This record gives sequence, C-alpha cells and structure tokens, in this order.
Amino acid sequence: MINSPPGLRLDQENPLSNPESSLMYDAEPANTPTSSVKSDEFIFERKKSAKTVLKILFVGFMLLAIFAAIFLLFSRQSRTQMQVGNFNEIHLPLTEIAAHSTLANADGLKVRGQLEVSGALTLAPSTQPQNPVSGQLYFDKDRKQMQYYDGTQFILLQGGTGATITTISNISTGGSTSTVTNNVFNTTSGGLTLSGTPGSLAMFTGSDSLGDSLIQQTGTNLQVASNSTSTVTVGSAADNSATVIQGGTGNVALSTGSSSGVTGSISITTGDSSTTASGNISIDSGAGIIDGEVIEDKTFEDGLDNMQDWFNTSLATTTAQAHSGSQSLQVTPSSSFWGVIEIFPGTAVTPGHQYHFSIWVRASTTPRTIGASVVWQGAGPGVITAFAPVVDSATGWTEMTLTAPAPAGATSVAFRMQSSTGAAGDIHYFDDVSITDLSSSTAISAINIGSTNAKIITIGNLNQIGATTINGGSGVSIQSGAATTTINGGALSMTGNAASSLTTTGGTLTIASATTASWGISTASSGVGGSLTLHAGQGGSDGNNDGGDVILQGGARNGTGSPGSVIVKPPSDVADAFQLQNSAGTAFLVADSTTKAISISGTSSSFAALLLANAHFGSTQTTPPTISVPSSCGTSPTAAVTAGSTDTAGSFTITTGTGGTAATCDATITFNQVYGGAPKSIIVVGKTDAASVGRQIYVSNNSTSSFTTAFGVSAGGANSTTYSFSYWVVE
Repeated sequence: MINSPPGLRLDQENPLSNPESSLMYDAEPANTPTSSVKSDEFIFERKKSAKTVLKILFVGFMLLAIFAAIFLLFSRQSRTQMQVGNFNEIHLPLTEIAAHSTLANADGLKVRGQLEVSGALTLAPSTQPQNPVSGQLYFDKDRKQMQYYDGTQFILLQGGTGATITTISNISTGGSTSTVTNNVFNTTSGGLTLSGTPGSLAMFTGSDSLGDSLIQQTGTNLQVASNSTSTVTVGSAADNSATVIQGGTGNVALSTGSSSGVTGSISITTGDSSTTASGNISIDSGAGIIDGEVIEDKTFEDGLDNMQDWFNTSLATTTAQAHSGSQSLQVTPSSSFWGVIEIFPGTAVTPGHQYHFSIWVRASTTPRTIGASVVWQGAGPGVITAFAPVVDSATGWTEMTLTAPAPAGATSVAFRMQSSTGAAGDIHYFDDVSITDLSSSTAISAINIGSTNAKIITIGNLNQIGATTINGGSGVSIQSGAATTTINGGALSMTGNAASSLTTTGGTLTIASATTASWGISTASSGVGGSLTLHAGQGGSDGNNDGGDVILQGGARNGTGSPGSVIVKPPSDVADAFQLQNSAGTAFLVADSTTKAISISGTSSSFAALLLANAHFGSTQTTPPTISVPSSCGTSPTAAVTAGSTDTAGSFTITTGTGGTAATCDATITFNQVYGGAPKSIIVVGKTDAASVGRQIYVSNNSTSSFTTAFGVSAGGANSTTYSFSYWVVE
C-alpha cells in the first residue's frame, strides 16, 4: 500500500520520449495552495460577504474529496496500474513495484522529487547508449565502469588505470552504422574521423589491457602504442584506397626508441603482387618555390640591354607593349628567318650552378613559333642549351623557361632568340629576359639518406629489373674519403654533356680493363668527333713545382710472358697517324701510316734535328737488295750482296774474271723496295783492305729502284780477285 500525503507525483512517461531505459530525477517545488491563501485574505478583508465564505468552504470540501479518492485508488491491491498524481513524499517498497506488471515492463520511470533507496540499486551492464540525454547514467559492460553523460560526452564516475576519452567533440563515421568496443570506434563502411580539443585520447587493444593504449593523445601530442608492444596497423592490407599519414606545418618524425643494446629497425616495403609488379616507393620533398639570386634581368627600360641583330632583324625599344614597366624589345624581321643574339660574353656564371632562364614573348598581330637557346662561353665551341619552342600570342604574354646547369669550363652565358616560321614585317616583343642562380638559394629542399649516422647504405640490388638511376641537376658528388670507391658493371659508360674532367686530388688514377679485354673512349656518332686530351697534373701553387708527366705503359708480363706495348693505331691509315707538336701546335715529327713514313720537319728559320745520343742507328730488312753480274770485268766475273744488307745500307763483293786485266767492272744493285724519289746521296767505299780502296769505286748512275757502281782505276787489278765495298743510301 502507498501512504502519501498531497504534494508529490509519481507518474509514467510516454516511452517514445526516451527510447533508452533509464532512471531520471526531476524535482519540482513543494505544493503551495495558492487558491487557499487568497481565500483566507479575502475572508479577513471582506467579513461581511457570506456568499464568498460559502464558496470557499465548497471548494475546500471538493479538494478534500479528490484527495480521498486518490488515496482509495492507490490503496486498492486489485488495481493493475498506478495512476498519475502529485505527492510530497512516497515510501515505496521495491517488492510492491515489482508486483505491478505494467510498471515492471515500462520503458521508463520518472520521479519528480527525491528518490531514496535504502537497499542496493543495480544497473544492468550495457553498451554505451547511442542517443544519450544529459544526466543519463549507465554501467559499461566492457570496461566495468559507471559513466554519466554531461551533455557532450560520457564521464567516468570512478578512477582507474586506463586512459579516458574526455575531449572528443565530433565523431563522424561516414558509414551506415558505428559501434564502440573497448573504446575502439568501428564502422561498417566509410571512414572514421575523431576530432576534438587537446586533451587525453585513448583507444585500447582489449578489455584486459586497459593500461596498454594503442592511440594516446596528451596535450597536442598524439602517440601510437605509447605504452605497449602491440602491432599498430594503419589502414587495411585489403583496402584499395590510399592510406595517408600527414602532419601539420611542423616536422613528421618516424623513429624507434633508444636502447642499451641494438635498437629496432624501420622497414618501408610495398606489398607483394601475384599478377604484376609490386607498387613503387617514393621519397620526395614537396613542391615549393626555390628562390635564388637574379643575376640578369633585361627590362629594356633604358635601351636594348646588350641585344643585337643576329640576322634579318631590326631592333628597337617600344612602349606599344610591356610585360613589366613601360617598355619592351620590339623585333621587326625582314625575312621569314630571323634571329636576335646577346652581345658576348653575356652574364658571368659558375660551372656546376643550376640556372633558371625566363623570356616573355608576345606577337603584335600574327603568332609564330619562337625558339631560344643560351650559349655557354668558355665551355668549348658550340656548347648551347635550347629552350622548348613556344608559339607567341597576340592577346597576351607567353613565358619561355629553361633550367640547366652551367657546364664545366663555362665562364658566361648569352641569350639568342630566333624563328623560321615568320614573315617579313612581322613584329614580336620580348621583355623580362632574366637569369636566376638557383644554386645560390638558401631554401633548397634536400633528401638526406644516412647523412648523420649511417654506416652502410645500399641502393638497389643485383636482382632488380631496370637500371638504378642517380640524377643530379647541379652535379653528382660521390666521395669515400680515403677509402676506395668501387663501381662494378657489365658495361661501364661515362658520358659528359659538356667539357668534363676526371681528376684526383692526391694519389694516382688507374683505369684498367678486364683480362684480355680492351677499353676505349669515344664520342657521339653524329657531328665532328671530339678530341681526347690527357692532361697530367699541374704543379701546385704552394711553390715552383713541376707539372706531372703523362706516362703510357703497357701491361706487365707474368712469368715468361711478354710485356705489353704502347701502340698508336689509327682506325684507318692516315698521313698524320701520330704527331709530336710544339706548344704552338706545329707538328715536327709525323708518322704517316699510309706510306709508313716518319717525317721530322722544321721550318725555314728553325730546322728540326734528329739527335742520337749514346745510341746506335740500325736498319734491318727481311729481303736484301740484289746485284747484277759485273760487266767489263774479264771472263766469268761474279758479285754478291752481303747477308744483312738493306736498301739503306749494306755491303757487297765483286770478283774479277779471267783472261786479261779487269777493267771498270760495272755492277748494278737493285733495291728490294723502290724509294719515293731518287736517293739524294749514295756513298760507296772500299772495305776491309787497301786493294779494294785502291780500285776507287764510285756510283755512275742511280734511280728510285737501283744504283750502278764502277771502278775508277781500271789498271792494276788482278784476275780472279775479290774486292769488298760498303754503301749507304740517303733518300
């Protein structure tokens, strides 16, 4: 039974107003019978009105009857439902509430006033309500903790070792449904976004490891697996969409923790593919604007800015058009082929620096294809770099750009612009022709691999498909300190697009080929072939030091093998296959591989000389010259060339015949190979004995193929006597 004086109400609300089963508190002020107070004042002030007194008594009687009826309704046990009313205080045993089936199955119970429970109050464990209202209380079945909703988020009623979610101000799932399990938000589809003010954020790996946070945010810092050894996975291995990890404008760091032993490794790999190549790995810096020093800017505000007619043009400054300022360069061609060039030397540059070139062009009436290039002075003849051609416009300015490094040896650079698609009388404008030295910039993005602490760096592997490419816009520097730099490859190719050098700052430079193989140096197949120059080192500037020597040396032999030779061999025979020149470039020793002749040449004022010091001059020949049978030399004379004789030098014998005194004994010696011209001098002298000298032999005739000798003294000779002579032929 319920004994309740007037003043409080215990009622049942519509279940649809609150879909969650909950217990709500709602106190309202104590009942103040306003009508009764006013009636008393009326009685005291208007005592003479009996009619009014009767009305007040009637109202009081009716109120008393209503309260009595309500009391009787609640006291009846046969009733199946409690009626709505107002009561000051209710003492309601829970066993009596359970006896009313309608109340026990209700979706909600609202008490407007104070609720006192003398026994235990138990809330059934549940998951976090999906549509909570302020003040709602529930017991989390997974975390085993009480939480209440403060209008923005659920707050724990008790402490614990686990982190708490306190500052999530927005949860967007992007899918049809979302759940919270162990404080980990999951969605059936779409993405998940957690955002909020800096505070403490945690996502847990399981209900039994509340102290091991998977994601934890403290202040403005977000940590992943900060207190556990759990594996952290970002994204799904089966997801086809991209996974992006992005920081703010600050740095993004990926590192392992420090340790007294070997620290952990960091591995970045793409997934395996069963049907095609695996994905790429890209490490790059973001796009940005690299500033630099503007070293040239032709605005044509004060004149032609060192530009001149190259061919078929008339130049002038004009105010008709201007990309900046008030003037530009006006070019009026007199032919369809025209060009403009900068007066040399142009603008000074530094070899190896990266430069950005810009030219703004515009047509007066008819657009044409405009080409441009830059000429590198000091880098060698014809070293130029071309812009990509553009078609200028009659309605606006078009920019031509080029970025290129200054080649080795370059001292300056000059512009040139031209066209071959125009017509006489066309007018084109040029403005803001500028050069920016990008290498002078202090804001250059860099990728550093192992620049601080790495001991071994490996790029690529021997099993990869495709070449490993290393590009450097302003050069590539490979340094190994005092250690050896080793480059191994099947075919090693080194190509320089400008004047190049291969130098050492100390020690020797050795280029060696594999066993029985040869190495060569060649240039591109088009155009005139380049020259190969071998320079030894220049003497150091620390004193009067000699320059280094160029030494050509064949390979050393092994065991009883023969050592290698230094061979000069042209690809085909040529008159100057080998030369020795003076510093002015004049050859004084030339080897002709066509005629197999070596020439030593001087000038009319400075003769060349062949000097032999502590040396012998020798000549060898496989087949010696031949000699004819002497005539006017008696009966059956003979003659012979001594073995080892050559066309140049040698000896021969003449044996006189019988039947009388030998006379002139004419004999002809025929060369094995003809000379290019008749010898200038042939010297023949007697040899070995006075008798031979006494015959006073001389050359009576000579040609390119032979010479003839005769005795000067015909008398005094003896029959059947052998005379010996030596000869020397000077061509």
